Amino acid sequence: MGFNSVIFVNNDCVGSIKKNPEEFWKQAWHALNGGEGPLPCEFGVGWHVNGATAVWNEHANVTGLIAVGGNHVTILAVSCNGGVHRKPEDQVDLLREAAEKLGYTLTKKRAKRTPPFLSKEEAAELRREDEEPDLKIHLSGNGGN
Repeated sequence: MGFNSVIFVNNDCVGSIKKNPEEFWKQAWHALNGGEGPLPCEFGVGWHVNGATAVWNEHANVTGLIAVGGNHVTILAVSCNGGVHRKPEDQVDLLREAAEKLGYTLTKKRAKRTPPFLSKEEAAELRREDEEPDLKIHLSGNGGN
């Protein structure tokens, strides 16, 4: 199956990558293979000191749950599940496994229940309120005037 790699690119760095594609791939390869320390590992291209991040370099049987945002990448969880994550039920399994590793339990939301029926007394009370002569409801677009 081979290995899978993930490289996060800060879009501000794209111009430097276009000008220096060989430097970019040399730095990426070096970082992906542990040359700069454990992953994820930022590396520079051109004048950008953190233009990209080598995030992931694992066997295809390993699945990673990765968060991306704020110009950074975080590996949230790693699973040796055969690389299975494309179907919704597999994604839920991955989230459940990640939650359990972090000490949490993932549960599905309960379906929203419809409001219970009114009791006879409650229904009668609502009818009485509707029949009261001093009850006025005025809806208009000008503040009720």
